[in-house]
Amino acid sequence: FGPKILYYPPSGPNRIPLIRDTLLLLSTRWMFHRTIFHFQASGVSELIASLPKWQRVLACHALGKPDVAIQLSSQAVSDATYLNAKRVYFIPNAANDHSITRPIKTPSSDQPKRLLYLGTVCETKGILVLLDALKKLVAHHALVHLDIVGSFQPARFKEAVAKRIAQLELGPFVTIHGQKIDDAKWDLFANADVFCFPSFYESEGFPCVLVEAMSFSLPVVSTFWRGIPSIVDDGKTGYLVATKDDVALAQRLAELLASDSLSQRMGTAGRQKFEQEFTREKYLDAMRQVMTDVSN
Repeated sequence: FGPKILYYPPSGPNRIPLIRDTLLLLSTRWMFHRTIFHFQASGVSELIASLPKWQRVLACHALGKPDVAIQLSSQAVSDATYLNAKRVYFIPNAANDHSITRPIKTPSSDQPKRLLYLGTVCETKGILVLLDALKKLVAHHALVHLDIVGSFQPARFKEAVAKRIAQLELGPFVTIHGQKIDDAKWDLFANADVFCFPSFYESEGFPCVLVEAMSFSLPVVSTFWRGIPSIVDDGKTGYLVATKDDVALAQRLAELLASDSLSQRMGTAGRQKFEQEFTREKYLDAMRQVMTDVSN
């Protein structure tokens, strides 16, 4: 069909995917008049900068000077700046609204408050930090239960999580669900009281799961990391804490668990931000504008 524009999502700060990108782009990019890189992951520039000179030269030749770079957040690592993109657009990811078909949860004083973690379950997503924070909540007699949802990466990390749960005597307070999709996933959002995502994941760019949580009017507790502050407004739609700080994490979670009015106020603010910035329609409009600009 004679396409003249190459649209490509580069990898994050992982060596093997970067080698793949370098080889693929060196062998194909010359065939196109213009190039759009959509940085779904964050931090590839940090990896390139750390490479030996000859590898850095090859990677920069493959990825350097795109006509357009799309980044998910102005607060994430500026891979576009490092690679000398000619034009940069900031377009946050979006989420479909699955909350409108589910009833709003009514708070109950005699039932445990449900904390929800949903995403890849790995160490740098902060799951062990969250368990340490949960122990502090339980020790202060908080009526709380944590739902952990997602696939373990690597699979053997599940053993480390189970071991930490046993060491902290948290068995009655944690449910590991594994990966859930479609209605099973959305029902977990609908039944949650607070969403917690204490990530320090290396290539975290714009975790869309936070947008999904906000669409369900959930207050969010997350971290000052990569592009997360562009999603969660600290003190308004939730709280942000330093990475790996289980004490601060427990404190913020305790505040939300102790006050239904605070949780409701932050959840409502999050829902409003979702409607204003993160809907599918707004995302498609922004992407259409990029494609129109680069085609002219």
